[in-house]
Amino acid sequence: MENLFEIQNVSKSFAYSTSAFSEEKKDFWALKNVSLSIKKNEILALAGESGSGKSTLANCVLQIIKPTSGKILFKGKNIFEFSKDEMKKYRASCQLVFQNPYSSLNPKMKVCDILAEPLVIFGEKSKSVIEEKVLDVIESVSLSSSDLKKYPFEFSGGQRQRIAIARALILKPEFLILDEPTSALDVSIQAQIINLLLEFKENFNMTYLFISHDLNLIRHISDRIAILKNGELVELGTKNEIFENPKTEYTKKLLSNVLNII
Repeated sequence: MENLFEIQNVSKSFAYSTSAFSEEKKDFWALKNVSLSIKKNEILALAGESGSGKSTLANCVLQIIKPTSGKILFKGKNIFEFSKDEMKKYRASCQLVFQNPYSSLNPKMKVCDILAEPLVIFGEKSKSVIEEKVLDVIESVSLSSSDLKKYPFEFSGGQRQRIAIARALILKPEFLILDEPTSALDVSIQAQIINLLLEFKENFNMTYLFISHDLNLIRHISDRIAILKNGELVELGTKNEIFENPKTEYTKKLLSNVLNII
């Protein structure tokens, strides 16, 4: 498969104070020379303990933060060298679904406005086109037109996450980053959301970067898995390679602690 992203020797450091009473600062390296590719139409999962660098890497890919060193290529071009127009197209092509559906939606906005907002930001001026696209996307996540005039507090957690997914999809992106998208939901609702995401991937040839602590879920949804430890990439392989023949002691420990399979 062709690469959509190539992450080349990406490192990211953050300065922190050693003491509340001192101006001395030290560097914390959240990422250390991470290199991997994300192939078109695949689901690449990022796994590792809290603080391993998963979300930092995702934020670098989205250009929310800039790496200290290294390159991130999207379709062969460094995203940190994009022109203003290229950056706007990139923002539309790459979207994020947040972890917590209770905090990721503006409680003061109706669903119709939440979904219309990305279209307006990216230049759509036709009211009829906006209304048509909003209706199409809300129905695609198995909600109805009557839900568009409601506020987020009127929905369950699973329904809110469907709305968040609809917001991410309305610009028809090529790539979604899913940052623990089901961890705040009940198990029965998690399955519904995962099936919905798999359906969209199949129907629209989308590419996902899937971040999760849940290795059972990763085993179900992913094509390949990247294991991060303290900011370093320690193992990368297909899900069968990772689960059936892990190479590092850290990966074995992750699997044994969570799944009791080793």
